[in-house]
Amino acid sequence: MTKKDDMMPVYLVLGGVMFILVLLLAGNLAFYQMYGLDGIQRAFDDMMRFRFHIGFDSVYLKYYGAGASLYVIAALLIYGDNQKFRHDAAGIEGGSAKWTSSYSDYNRKHADPIGKKTCNGPMNMIHSEHVRLSLEDKKTRLNNNVLIVGGAGTGKSRFVMKPNLLQENCSFVITDPSGELLGSLGKEMKNQGYDVRVFNLVNMGFSNCYNPFCYIRDDAGVGILVDTLITNTTPPEKSGGEPFWENSEKALLNACIFYLKGFAAEEDQNFPMVLKMIQMAQMDENPGAKGPSSVDDTNLGKLFTGKAYLENGELKEYTNEKESELKAKEIKKSQAWKNYQTFSLGGVKTLKSILISAAVRLNPFNIPQIANLTRRDNIELETIGDKKTILFVIIPQAYSTYNFIVSMMYSQLFDALYYKAEHTKPTPDNPDVEFLRLKYHVRFMMDEFANIGKIPEFPTKISTMRKYNISCTVVLQSLAQIKAMYKDDYETIIGNCDTNILLGTQEQTTADYYSKQLGCATIRKRGESVSTGKKGSGGMNFGPQKRELMTMDEIRTMPPEYCLVFVKNVNPFYDKKYPLEKHPRYKYTGDVDSKNMFDITKEKDENGKIIFLNSVSDTYADMSVAPPDEGKETLKAISMPKNIEDTELGNKEEPDDPKVKLAHITDLDSRQEGRQYKIAQFNEVNKKLNIEVATQKKSGKKEPSICIYVPQVDFNDIPMFTRMAFKKYNAPVLIFTNDLTVSLYTSLIGYYIDKNGILKNVLSSSVKGKEAYLYSEDEEFSIYCIKDVGLESYESILQSLRMKDNGAGAAAELEDFLNELGM
Repeated sequence: MTKKDDMMPVYLVLGGVMFILVLLLAGNLAFYQMYGLDGIQRAFDDMMRFRFHIGFDSVYLKYYGAGASLYVIAALLIYGDNQKFRHDAAGIEGGSAKWTSSYSDYNRKHADPIGKKTCNGPMNMIHSEHVRLSLEDKKTRLNNNVLIVGGAGTGKSRFVMKPNLLQENCSFVITDPSGELLGSLGKEMKNQGYDVRVFNLVNMGFSNCYNPFCYIRDDAGVGILVDTLITNTTPPEKSGGEPFWENSEKALLNACIFYLKGFAAEEDQNFPMVLKMIQMAQMDENPGAKGPSSVDDTNLGKLFTGKAYLENGELKEYTNEKESELKAKEIKKSQAWKNYQTFSLGGVKTLKSILISAAVRLNPFNIPQIANLTRRDNIELETIGDKKTILFVIIPQAYSTYNFIVSMMYSQLFDALYYKAEHTKPTPDNPDVEFLRLKYHVRFMMDEFANIGKIPEFPTKISTMRKYNISCTVVLQSLAQIKAMYKDDYETIIGNCDTNILLGTQEQTTADYYSKQLGCATIRKRGESVSTGKKGSGGMNFGPQKRELMTMDEIRTMPPEYCLVFVKNVNPFYDKKYPLEKHPRYKYTGDVDSKNMFDITKEKDENGKIIFLNSVSDTYADMSVAPPDEGKETLKAISMPKNIEDTELGNKEEPDDPKVKLAHITDLDSRQEGRQYKIAQFNEVNKKLNIEVATQKKSGKKEPSICIYVPQVDFNDIPMFTRMAFKKYNAPVLIFTNDLTVSLYTSLIGYYIDKNGILKNVLSSSVKGKEAYLYSEDEEFSIYCIKDVGLESYESILQSLRMKDNGAGAAAELEDFLNELGM
């Protein structure tokens, strides 16, 4: 709407007033008509004194008509002249975009406390140095969804995530790549009364457990869970292909899950058991083969036909025929049977393909850490809105193999919170509870949104979550990421974020989008003209011109300390990013003092048990609650030999053969997957040792100096592997791993045997001056602390040892090199 359009009602009112005045003047002229020219003066005098003469005889009507006619003629002449020189939207011909200049006016409507010029209330979200938005959406009439776009290095964590977490004004669910936010803020959040929970896909040994089966409330929940699994485990290049195989897999998975939910004990209701059921369906398609030729004859078929059942994860066949018949009748009434029938319609060859495909899809649950993480549940998703809670979801940055589990968790978390809110209403005991709203606002802050997988119906959820007291902050590196994930619905997601923040970008599509979002302004352009010739002349003119508020180039070259903030119904902000150091709670973070760091490996409950310990070994779990002296001695006996000749393992003699030795140690664990896990570790270490020795021999080294890096090996086993390698190759050995206890510092921990055959522990500086987990420093075994060792240092050590050959012997060579590095 132009400014002239805005003034039209005013013009109409003024025109009406003028018309009335003309008619009143005509009445006065009619009254003084007999006075001639002197009557005109008298008529105007009466008008000035507000004395009006109104009549309706023929004389008056004649004057009224003449006055009206003259008024209409004059109005038409004025309108025509105005149209000839009309200038609409003066000053905004090219556009009316502009920056917000008054923060006080904005704060009155949008920032806590509402109605005041300031923005220092506790209920604010922090968008930039000066821009806030209150979480009280009923007062702001805006949703609290935020879209944040910023490339690598633009400060998504420092300038947005950390300041908003330190506001501590709601419950949070945080995607935390690498665990940086947990390490920096976890202790402060806990001290402020938050219930801190962690779902850790980086170091799974320290994490709350999440079992998707615990959040299936009805039949629809099974379908949603299976859809989420299929969607996020299907490679992008294969999506959209032939739906037959995918639908058949869904029928199989639905059948297994419905069976477990309906007919298995609670401890068997998990995805590792689903995989085990699928592996039971081995068939032989060759005629006359010894194996089952029909799916009904397999162990899986026996479960669905009532001939067998599950007990403690193992298949048991019924010995009582009547009992079997009753179970078969019960199963045939269930959704499990209906889905099993759909799956089993295919021929043997087809069914084998479906089974293989499903088994491969579920293969991650074969990994002991994943199986252990999802067998049981203590993460309690449904209670996040009941009290101040913060859930850190730590995902790996280098790979996304297991991120489908995060997608399932987010999907079920939304469903659980929606269900809780839909059943929330005020009661006499809780009159302050709002109808259909969670007690505590739950804010999802989804960093690396593109890496957590596709959440089913997310466009619908982000459109409806406001009424349930839930909001979502979607963090992207570029808009291309969300376009790729939600091809047809990405605009719905963006459109339902009433706040949009650009921290910086180098991507052309993103820069173009935000340039268009800012709109165009009108600037005053100066033009110059020069003519040449005998009578040369020049001229200058000024006129309006359209210009983007910020061009693509200006957005791409925006200073790194600035950002763009868009809030619905408000002109955009060009403001500095929020300086984390200004936050009053910044001094309590791990960024300021390492004493404030949250160590997930040492957090204990009131009984002294390590809260987040989630080891595949029950022995380690038991150690966490053992008396201090007993725990230290036990760990030292198992994992910290005094020297190479030490063959004591507790009070038992340690075998010489590595595999027998390994079996001896793993027999301490009561669970089968614990033994399999350690065997897999041993094989991996042994393989890398062989490769490194062969590499050094090929390069011409006379004596090898072995240095290897094996990720995510149980730190309790590294000394044992080091001794094995020393005995096998009679060479110094340095083994590094990213031990669970120092993962938040992205450091390595390692052991090596020096030239005197003494096993030494190489620790990162992050634990210098403290006890190394449960170990103590004594005369018999020294803990050698070194400078912080990252992967770069490991590579330096490795390459140097491969090339060096100083003639002093490999052991002295390794010792000298470590001394050179200050280790």
